[in-house]
Amino acid sequence: MSTKRNALAALLCGAMVLVTWVAHVPAAAQTLAEALPPAAARPLFYGTSRYMSTTDPVALKRLGCQQGRATPGGAVALVILDFGQPWYNGDTGQFGTLIFTSHVFRATGDIEAAAETFLNAFYLCSPANAYLRLVVGTSNFGRGLTRTHGAAWAQMINNITAWMNAPPSIASKVSVRGGSDMEPDFGSAANTRAWVDGYAATYRSTAYLYNYGACSGCAYQRCPTCQPINGWSTEDIWYVSYGAPPAWPVPEIYLTNGIHADQWYRISLHGYSKHASAIEFKGALTQWQACQTHGPCPSLDNKPDAGFSQLFNALNADPRTRQNPGWATDIGYEN
Repeated sequence: MSTKRNALAALLCGAMVLVTWVAHVPAAAQTLAEALPPAAARPLFYGTSRYMSTTDPVALKRLGCQQGRATPGGAVALVILDFGQPWYNGDTGQFGTLIFTSHVFRATGDIEAAAETFLNAFYLCSPANAYLRLVVGTSNFGRGLTRTHGAAWAQMINNITAWMNAPPSIASKVSVRGGSDMEPDFGSAANTRAWVDGYAATYRSTAYLYNYGACSGCAYQRCPTCQPINGWSTEDIWYVSYGAPPAWPVPEIYLTNGIHADQWYRISLHGYSKHASAIEFKGALTQWQACQTHGPCPSLDNKPDAGFSQLFNALNADPRTRQNPGWATDIGYEN
């Protein structure tokens, strides 16, 4: 059990229970499907994530209901809604994002309302024992990446969490996390760490932060001495994915040859070797749906079961990193 996870658990009131493979979680969180599913080399189900080009409530209600109806009883849908690059609107004094396709500014208030609509629609349209883990995401791309933006993003997730738990609560079936597509290609390590630190200084309770990014340039079997690109270090990747108090990884496992899975296994091993705790994963992200509409993506179009299996096999080939890597989710552009 990692020191970090014990420290996080100590912040949460309530009894603690041991769950499969890797983590202690609050007993109350079991109703939110916080516990990982039984270890399996293939996911039982995968959620549909989306690059968002709208915050329109009609669209979000439709998408949330669609995911609810697609999620079978007993399953957990891990869903990322990526609202684009971080931005600060100097004219209005608002933080938010430039959403996909149109690059129109949307304030955190707009995104908050969109996420709440999606959560409520899933709650109403899904079977009684189906669950949603919603990740409301941005990226580390562009000049809007600042510590203050990270703090604003965390406050937005805090607000959604409070709304979700307020009477009449829908928290028995749904939960929410912050997220970011953090990649060395997009921005500097210093600015990305500052954004994460802003988030970490502001988040409350279960408003954790999921990194669903890439490990660009990282070491793998045929290049064990490779280093992340753009001045990043292995330690930087570890920090924004797991070292910062709220951080958990849901990495991109796009390459069909398994290199992405191997890279993330080695980041987990870095945690074991340098910080006495292997990285624990919350899931694996693929982009098969995006490749169907915005491709082709030769060699980068893993299907969700293949991406998950590659990560599972890479981690479980070494007893030092052995674990269940959580859930599978696949991202597309349909809004």
